[in-house]
Amino acid sequence: MESYIQEGERLDLIAPYDVLSGKGFLVANIFAVAISDALNGAAVVGQVAGVVELIKETTDNATAGIRMYWDDTEKRLTVDAVGNQLVGLCVEAAGTSATSCKILLMGGAEPKVAAIVAYTAGTNLSGVDGTGSNAAPLTGTETRLDAIDIAIAAIITSLKNAGVMASS
Repeated sequence: MESYIQEGERLDLIAPYDVLSGKGFLVANIFAVAISDALNGAAVVGQVAGVVELIKETTDNATAGIRMYWDDTEKRLTVDAVGNQLVGLCVEAAGTSATSCKILLMGGAEPKVAAIVAYTAGTNLSGVDGTGSNAAPLTGTETRLDAIDIAIAAIITSLKNAGVMASS
């Protein structure tokens, strides 16, 4: 195949800061583990798939299957999603006494969350306009269908904006 470039488990990247072999690093939305030491701006091969063991926030109780995030400021794994990059799933429990965690890497690229719209049949449809201000209860089948149509349109728009769905 003429378009084939390389296996997807390791990528040729440029180190965004000094990295040591076996340590995680983040290039935009690509998370990888360095195969060798590299200075800031130098070429480095990064492992983006498979199971690796990296340092974690010691106050975190990481259970098997929990999402693990990369804190690029502290250069460690955490269970805290706020301001951090999703990088994999914990494969073995690592409690608060553990300093590291084994994770299954997510292939380097950040999964995108497109939209969250809450709906419970027969109750309010909230969050359709992104503000959560749709507080009036919906009554009648036509009103509910109209609201669902608006919600679906918002979800499709979000999927297109996130690059998960092609724009038509």
